[in-house]
Amino acid sequence: MFELEDRWLRETYVDCLIEAAKQDDRIVILEADLSNAGGTKRFTKEFDGKRTVDVGIQEANMIGVAAGMNAHDFELVSGGTDNHLILVKLLNKDISGKKAERLLDEANITTNKNAIPNDPRKPMVTSGLRMGTPAMTSRGFKEEDVKLVTDAIALVIDNPEDEAKMGEAREIVKSLT
Repeated sequence: MFELEDRWLRETYVDCLIEAAKQDDRIVILEADLSNAGGTKRFTKEFDGKRTVDVGIQEANMIGVAAGMNAHDFELVSGGTDNHLILVKLLNKDISGKKAERLLDEANITTNKNAIPNDPRKPMVTSGLRMGTPAMTSRGFKEEDVKLVTDAIALVIDNPEDEAKMGEAREIVKSLT
């Protein structure tokens, strides 16, 4: 059973990476080496024949996102992460997932509104925000870049009506692209 479950999880993970790669406007070659000794996961993506990305970096980046969000007093649904996704509760920030998604989009940061367990808001509004690292990692972001992204996210969500803070967040994002 575990062998089948493990294979399913690996295939699902590859599918997620492929979907993330489709979001990029470049030709992407995805290579998965799932037969490493000891069962170690290793996936690489090649962009325009120039860059490769290791899932280990992607997961390290997500751990950096989780730590950065915690540092800015965001509550994570699972308390952290062990993959390339996190779900952030926004109840303590007094902002809906829908509004946070829109504001972050204005700052050129892509996230998705997402329901959280026992969400008090309607499904089209939500109290959560889902974030992932495939796009950041595929662009070569490292942990120090991820910290800047979490700083920009905090600027926007903690100051939803402040256009100066929005401009500051846009400048952070611009410096990374």
